Amino acid sequence: MTRWLALAFSLATIGCSQSGPCSGPHCHCSGGNTCNYSCGGVSGCVADCESLVDCHGDCADHCNTTCHDATTCDLTCGDDCTADCHSASTCTIACGARCDATCTSVSGCAVHLTSGVVHCNSVGSCSVVCADGSAATSCGGGVMACGGCPSAP
Repeated sequence: MTRWLALAFSLATIGCSQSGPCSGPHCHCSGGNTCNYSCGGVSGCVADCESLVDCHGDCADHCNTTCHDATTCDLTCGDDCTADCHSASTCTIACGARCDATCTSVSGCAVHLTSGVVHCNSVGSCSVVCADGSAATSCGGGVMACGGCPSAP
Protein backbone atom coordinates (compact mmCIF):
# COMPACT_ATOMS: atom_id res chain seq x y z
CA MET A 1 0.00 0.00 0.00
CA THR A 2 2.82 2.40 0.85
CA ARG A 3 4.41 1.77 -2.57
CA TRP A 4 1.16 2.79 -4.31
CA LEU A 5 0.85 5.95 -2.25
CA ALA A 6 4.45 6.90 -3.07
CA LEU A 7 3.80 6.33 -6.79
CA ALA A 8 0.59 8.38 -6.69
CA PHE A 9 2.39 11.23 -4.89
CA SER A 10 5.29 11.24 -7.36
CA LEU A 11 2.90 11.34 -10.33
CA ALA A 12 0.92 14.16 -8.75
CA THR A 13 4.04 16.28 -8.26
CA ILE A 14 5.04 15.86 -11.92
CA GLY A 15 1.62 16.88 -13.21
CA CYS A 16 0.07 20.31 -13.25
CA SER A 17 -2.64 21.73 -11.07
CA GLN A 18 -5.20 23.93 -12.74
CA SER A 19 -3.49 26.98 -11.31
CA GLY A 20 0.08 25.80 -11.96
CA PRO A 21 2.98 25.79 -11.55
CA CYS A 22 4.22 22.65 -13.20
CA SER A 23 7.75 21.48 -13.68
CA GLY A 24 9.28 18.33 -15.04
CA PRO A 25 9.75 16.45 -18.29
CA HIS A 26 6.01 16.38 -19.05
CA CYS A 27 3.27 18.79 -18.12
CA HIS A 28 -0.39 18.85 -19.01
CA CYS A 29 -2.70 21.61 -17.82
CA SER A 30 -6.40 21.41 -18.49
CA GLY A 31 -9.34 23.56 -17.43
CA GLY A 32 -9.31 26.45 -15.02
CA ASN A 33 -8.02 29.98 -15.25
CA THR A 34 -4.21 29.98 -15.44
CA CYS A 35 -1.39 27.52 -15.88
CA ASN A 36 2.24 28.47 -15.51
CA TYR A 37 4.66 25.72 -16.39
CA SER A 38 8.41 25.61 -16.62
CA CYS A 39 10.42 22.66 -17.76
CA GLY A 40 13.57 24.42 -16.59
CA GLY A 41 16.66 23.00 -18.21
CA VAL A 42 15.03 19.66 -19.03
CA SER A 43 15.79 18.94 -22.69
CA GLY A 44 13.02 17.23 -24.62
CA CYS A 45 10.17 18.41 -22.40
CA VAL A 46 6.62 17.90 -23.64
CA ALA A 47 4.10 20.42 -22.32
CA ASP A 48 0.57 21.32 -23.27
CA CYS A 49 -2.23 23.57 -22.04
CA GLU A 50 -5.85 23.21 -23.05
CA SER A 51 -9.18 24.79 -22.18
CA LEU A 52 -7.70 27.57 -20.04
CA VAL A 53 -8.00 31.31 -19.85
CA ASP A 54 -4.22 31.91 -19.70
CA CYS A 55 -1.33 29.58 -20.43
CA HIS A 56 2.24 30.70 -19.76
CA GLY A 57 4.87 28.12 -20.59
CA ASP A 58 8.64 27.90 -20.66
CA CYS A 59 10.69 24.98 -21.91
CA ALA A 60 14.29 24.34 -22.93
CA ASP A 61 15.87 22.93 -26.09
CA HIS A 62 14.27 20.11 -28.07
CA CYS A 63 10.88 20.61 -26.46
CA ASN A 64 7.37 20.30 -27.82
CA THR A 65 4.85 22.78 -26.40
CA THR A 66 1.19 23.23 -27.31
CA CYS A 67 -1.57 25.61 -26.26
CA HIS A 68 -5.13 25.28 -27.52
CA ASP A 69 -8.65 26.35 -26.66
CA ALA A 70 -7.35 29.21 -24.52
CA THR A 71 -7.78 32.96 -24.40
CA THR A 72 -4.07 33.77 -24.10
CA CYS A 73 -1.12 31.53 -24.97
CA ASP A 74 2.37 32.74 -24.07
CA LEU A 75 5.01 30.16 -24.97
CA THR A 76 8.81 30.32 -24.70
CA CYS A 77 11.16 27.57 -25.83
CA GLY A 78 14.82 27.06 -26.70
CA ASP A 79 16.55 25.70 -29.79
CA ASP A 80 15.17 22.88 -31.98
CA CYS A 81 11.70 23.12 -30.48
CA THR A 82 8.14 22.88 -31.76
CA ALA A 83 5.52 25.35 -30.53
CA ASP A 84 1.86 25.12 -31.54
CA CYS A 85 -1.07 27.44 -30.78
CA HIS A 86 -4.52 26.73 -32.06
CA SER A 87 -8.04 27.90 -31.27
CA ALA A 88 -6.91 30.81 -29.09
CA SER A 89 -7.54 34.54 -29.02
CA THR A 90 -3.90 35.58 -28.82
CA CYS A 91 -0.67 33.65 -29.03
CA THR A 92 2.84 34.86 -28.35
CA ILE A 93 5.79 32.55 -29.06
CA ALA A 94 9.47 33.22 -28.42
CA CYS A 95 11.87 30.51 -29.52
CA GLY A 96 15.48 29.91 -30.41
CA ALA A 97 17.24 28.47 -33.42
CA ARG A 98 15.62 26.01 -35.81
CA CYS A 99 12.17 26.62 -34.32
CA ASP A 100 9.02 25.19 -35.90
CA ALA A 101 6.04 27.29 -34.77
CA THR A 102 2.41 27.05 -35.83
CA CYS A 103 -0.55 29.36 -35.25
CA THR A 104 -3.92 28.04 -36.40
CA SER A 105 -7.33 29.63 -35.84
CA VAL A 106 -5.85 32.41 -33.71
CA SER A 107 -7.01 36.04 -33.76
CA GLY A 108 -3.50 37.41 -33.20
CA CYS A 109 -0.20 35.57 -33.41
CA ALA A 110 3.20 37.12 -32.63
CA VAL A 111 6.38 35.07 -32.99
CA HIS A 112 9.99 36.07 -32.26
CA LEU A 113 12.59 33.49 -33.26
CA THR A 114 16.29 33.13 -33.92
CA SER A 115 15.77 30.94 -36.98
CA GLY A 116 13.18 28.52 -38.30
CA VAL A 117 9.70 28.59 -39.74
CA VAL A 118 6.28 29.82 -38.68
CA HIS A 119 3.07 28.40 -40.16
CA CYS A 120 0.18 30.88 -40.01
CA ASN A 121 -3.17 29.24 -40.79
CA SER A 122 -6.56 30.96 -40.45
CA VAL A 123 -5.19 33.82 -38.34
CA GLY A 124 -6.44 37.37 -37.96
CA SER A 125 -2.87 38.64 -37.87
CA CYS A 126 0.51 36.94 -37.84
CA SER A 127 3.63 38.92 -36.95
CA VAL A 128 6.99 37.19 -37.21
CA VAL A 129 10.20 38.94 -36.19
CA CYS A 130 13.67 37.45 -36.46
CA ALA A 131 16.17 37.75 -33.59
CA ASP A 132 18.26 40.22 -35.57
CA GLY A 133 15.22 42.53 -35.66
CA SER A 134 14.39 41.94 -39.31
CA ALA A 135 10.98 40.86 -40.57
CA ALA A 136 10.65 37.23 -41.59
CA THR A 137 10.67 36.15 -45.24
CA SER A 138 7.30 35.15 -46.68
CA CYS A 139 7.67 31.69 -48.21
CA GLY A 140 4.09 31.40 -49.48
CA GLY A 141 1.20 29.30 -48.25
CA GLY A 142 1.13 31.01 -44.86
CA VAL A 143 4.74 30.06 -44.11
CA MET A 144 7.22 32.66 -42.91
CA ALA A 145 10.89 32.04 -42.11
CA CYS A 146 13.97 33.47 -40.47
CA GLY A 147 17.18 32.13 -41.96
CA GLY A 148 15.74 31.03 -45.30
CA CYS A 149 12.61 29.31 -46.54
CA PRO A 150 12.39 25.53 -46.21
CA SER A 151 13.07 23.48 -49.32
CA ALA A 152 10.10 21.93 -51.08
CA PRO A 153 9.99 18.14 -50.59
